[in-house]
Amino acid sequence: MPSRCTPSGPSGPRSSSRGSTSSVQLLQVDPSGTAFRGAGFAIGQHADEALEAIGRGYRPDLTLDDALRLATETIESSNGGKGQIEFGVVQADTRRFERRPLENGG
Repeated sequence: MPSRCTPSGPSGPRSSSRGSTSSVQLLQVDPSGTAFRGAGFAIGQHADEALEAIGRGYRPDLTLDDALRLATETIESSNGGKGQIEFGVVQADTRRFERRPLENGG
């Protein structure tokens, strides 16, 4: 199973965020319903390598598009560029989920 930096699915692990306007939290919920809080998650066969790659490329001033590119490069490097990658974003100000394509094709 390839690594996923933003896992989701009807029966598999999920990540979500929740919080007030002053605090946003990232949670990963495993199939048993157990929630884990953290700064970021990766699951699957190459999860450790994915977290290392994101750690190397992360900067606090990353734009959303730069962060999505970093996630895309990380996923593609672990799965040989195979598969379709989709992103969902929850903006802190609107608290609404939206699908987010990469600008300039990614």
